[in-house]
Amino acid sequence: MENTFHIRRAVPRDADAIAKMAAQAASEEGGVSALEADRIKAHAFGANALFEAWVAQERANAPLIGHAIITKSYDVRRASPSLVLCELFVAPEHRRG
Repeated sequence: MENTFHIRRAVPRDADAIAKMAAQAASEEGGVSALEADRIKAHAFGANALFEAWVAQERANAPLIGHAIITKSYDVRRASPSLVLCELFVAPEHRRG
């Protein structure tokens, strides 16, 4: 049976859950995350946001099970805007293989 997910752009109320997932992702790689909820709220939202956060849920209004963090960049060789995927995390119990 296929799993389906609800993907949406993060909102400020998601900051705590994103910070916890970022800490788990860093821990799995042997590191520590400095991406705390207050920094997410300060840097991911509003007209001058420095990055975008997207979140995954099994259904609308369900707990978050993953996130992606992207930044906008510019590819000078191609002379075009680009996106950089900075982090992709899926909760272990929702991963395949």
